[in-house]
Amino acid sequence: MTSYNPLNGYWTASNYDLVTTILRSQWGYTGLVMSDWWAEGNDRGGAGSTKHVAAMVRAQNDVFMVVTDPEHNSGGDDLTAALTEGCLTRGELQRSAANICRFLLQTPAFRRSIGRTSALDDQMEAMAEQDMQQAAQNGLPLTLRDGTAIDIAAIDNGYRRTTAFRVTAAEGGSYTLHLRCRAMPGNSPLAQIPVSVFAGRAFLKTMTITGAQTDWCDFSVGLPALNTGDEFFLRFYFGQSGMELSAVTLKK
Repeated sequence: MTSYNPLNGYWTASNYDLVTTILRSQWGYTGLVMSDWWAEGNDRGGAGSTKHVAAMVRAQNDVFMVVTDPEHNSGGDDLTAALTEGCLTRGELQRSAANICRFLLQTPAFRRSIGRTSALDDQMEAMAEQDMQQAAQNGLPLTLRDGTAIDIAAIDNGYRRTTAFRVTAAEGGSYTLHLRCRAMPGNSPLAQIPVSVFAGRAFLKTMTITGAQTDWCDFSVGLPALNTGDEFFLRFYFGQSGMELSAVTLKK
């Protein structure tokens, strides 16, 4: 990760000498490089801006953090304009894409996808089994039918806290969990506040807000298809404190 500060006239996220000449060429680093959250970049002699992403790509800073909607360029970056004007090449974009793919191919997640596990995977498997045993002992009963609402007071949203519900499907079908939340006052605007949802041992989704999102916002995640009478554990895990819930409902 590159830092927020400038060095020798360039913000580090767009500093070619730092990221390519030293890190990659002299030190032999072959992985991906990402910016710090909403870091600035600049061209020689120019002012720093979060919109100067083309300069970051030229420096081999491969990932810009964070963009709400990359498909529609919600950050208003200059990539398209730089390509059109010839200030950035398609090859430079492909180089960053290759850095990202090379990194992904070396991750434990990819190795697991091709059947290569490690001692760490065995440890994680044992931890997952322990989580399921705790859910079986402490899971709160919940009868599931269209429109079922979960009591917010029953969900522990503290730091690294898990709440499990022992769900019985009174009505089979395809359900979607709807969650409404916001950041509590007092959080840093840059804080990342996630909640992860699991059905049994299957991870469904992580929903993350920032400390600046103090207005109510809505998330949804689909559950596996259920038959009447099916039972499973629905679990919520809060990786950070600071999220306030107003409603959690399950609808067909």
